[in-house]
Amino acid sequence: MNIDKFTKKLRDILAIAQQTAHSKQQQFVDVPHFLDALINSDCLAKRVLLSQSGNLFELQHQVQSMLSNLPTVEGDNTMVEISKSVARLLQKSEIIMKDLEDQYVATDIALLACIENDVVRDVFINCEYDLEKITAHIHLSRKNTKVDTEDFEGESEVLKKYTIDLTKLAEEGKLDPVIGRDSEIRR
Repeated sequence: MNIDKFTKKLRDILAIAQQTAHSKQQQFVDVPHFLDALINSDCLAKRVLLSQSGNLFELQHQVQSMLSNLPTVEGDNTMVEISKSVARLLQKSEIIMKDLEDQYVATDIALLACIENDVVRDVFINCEYDLEKITAHIHLSRKNTKVDTEDFEGESEVLKKYTIDLTKLAEEGKLDPVIGRDSEIRR
């Protein structure tokens, strides 16, 4: 597992998961911590879930329930470590990243790795998510896009927020057909 291969957003999510484990006096950052941070942060993974027909509120509730069932430790100097299951999940994310020919692991890829975990898969199914649709949505949205910078998720949001996709508008027939034809208009 190479944390330098994670996007800034994914590193932030890992930090949030670690803070959650520490605040709940739990020794390990386990899959529920990671999933909780993933579904409660503004990231690609959450946007994928919001675009699906599952029950995000119920998913959040079930993850919170999983968190409360994890063991706690006593003492002030609790060292929080990443569990083996989260390490496997992150390694699986790196494998998926390489398969997609990306340079960095983004949160949507981490979501793909999460739903391959048996416990997480069952929680998603209980919350009425169609895992095949989630996978298809991620692959479709990544069709021509490669994660080649560590700030990929931040950059894509800035572009969506401050620009207009003229190609998409043209494909949808929403553009005025005379753009760039000033000489014809003047005649």
